[in-house]
Amino acid sequence: MPFHLFGITRCAPNRWKGMSPSQVAEVRRVQNEQVLEKQRLKESSQREEQEWSRQRLADDRCAQLLERQQNRVRQHNRADQAMVNQQLSQEQKRRNDHLTKEVYTNRPSETFFAQFNTSTR
Repeated sequence: MPFHLFGITRCAPNRWKGMSPSQVAEVRRVQNEQVLEKQRLKESSQREEQEWSRQRLADDRCAQLLERQQNRVRQHNRADQAMVNQQLSQEQKRRNDHLTKEVYTNRPSETFFAQFNTSTR
């Protein structure tokens, strides 16, 4: 029997001498089917890899767009915060000017301080 020790479907080529032409043709047909199946698997694998690659590129592009949008929002927020801080600074300056120029203008005299520490308890 010209079949291989590892299984009936495996045929050792060095034992073809005793095979009939139909058996040799069957072996060649099975080999061709195996070659075609391997090519189909390879093409399928390549298509799958291309699809994954396309998906990765789409994800990268989406991530870049999202990052740009976040940067724009962050920059807008910083500008808004700077404007609010500037307004608060101006308001605080006006308040301090008002306090120093109008509210705290009446300095206490010596008679005011003289009334303290005049007697013991």
